Amino acid sequence: MAACIVLAGAIAGISIAVAGGGGGLAASYLARESGPIPGVIRLSFAPSGGSNYFVTVDETDESGSPPDASLSTNTFTGTASLDGSTVVFNIPGQGTDTFLVKGGDLVHDGVSSSGSPTAISYHPASTAQWHRALAQLSTKLKNENAVAQAQQNVAQEQSGIQAAAQTVNSDIQTVNQDASTVQQDMATFNSDYAAFSSDAQNVAQDQQELSGPNFTCGSSWQGDYYTLNGQISTLQEDANSASNDLQTLSGDLGTLAKHLKTYESLQASDASYTPHGAPTPASVDAEINSVGQAGTGAVNTVNSDVSKVNSTASADYQALASANASQSCGNPGSPTVMHPIQPFVYPSVPSSSAG
Repeated sequence: MAACIVLAGAIAGISIAVAGGGGGLAASYLARESGPIPGVIRLSFAPSGGSNYFVTVDETDESGSPPDASLSTNTFTGTASLDGSTVVFNIPGQGTDTFLVKGGDLVHDGVSSSGSPTAISYHPASTAQWHRALAQLSTKLKNENAVAQAQQNVAQEQSGIQAAAQTVNSDIQTVNQDASTVQQDMATFNSDYAAFSSDAQNVAQDQQELSGPNFTCGSSWQGDYYTLNGQISTLQEDANSASNDLQTLSGDLGTLAKHLKTYESLQASDASYTPHGAPTPASVDAEINSVGQAGTGAVNTVNSDVSKVNSTASADYQALASANASQSCGNPGSPTVMHPIQPFVYPSVPSSSAG
């Protein structure tokens, strides 16, 4: 009883033209809690002889937090006695409390939401007024829930946009790492291709010796040719490594494009909200185009050099095989053949100049 009568918040009573009569208590009294937890309290009295009454306390309060707040009602029963202008409540399990009769109202000294003393007035009220007060409280609660739900929806929406932007940024980092790996692959391939070209010059000089008058089977042609053939195998390994890393890059560019589309779709639902650090679609499109064109260039470079390698190795083999056959020094053996790598595929996105 102490919890429901001694209110935490200030009370704003409703004005009604009903007064307790005959020095006794009215059938019911009503007060509205307007503190931190809105509610409505009704005190109902039934005579039990003399100045004594049976009393029922119905307290309906808002429970939970919007947007999931609801109304809950607690009911307490006990007795009350009227002594002049004083009413003493005795609610089993809740203790006793004292009210004063002032101008037909029941007044209780309570505490406001700020902690200062305040007078809480319970006005005589009909059952219809009780139900009307509950309906008003319910409407207020529905409005609070609706406002909170709308705010929560916006927060969730913006959280989704922020997460999508972070995913795009993470994808960009992955793509940049992939592109760096491909650049390293190309540096290795280019270095080994330069070594192959140098070895090819040595073999070309050997070809001149093979056709010259001073050629002997003990010259260096065999070692030079085998070195050249070994370089072809190394170049193939380099090309395969680059091909694998290019395919990884292609897949990650596709993932970036997909996540960019998701981010753009979510961001369009709240165009006024742009997460901190979010990339612009135009900048991501430009990134995809730039990296994609670089990947295509790498494939074209490798495959062009593969063609040159095969052409050089075939010509060297034919010359060496022909010359050595006439000198009976033995056959150099078929050259290793390089295989081109797959074309580079990346998402088709608007040019960055489209904005």
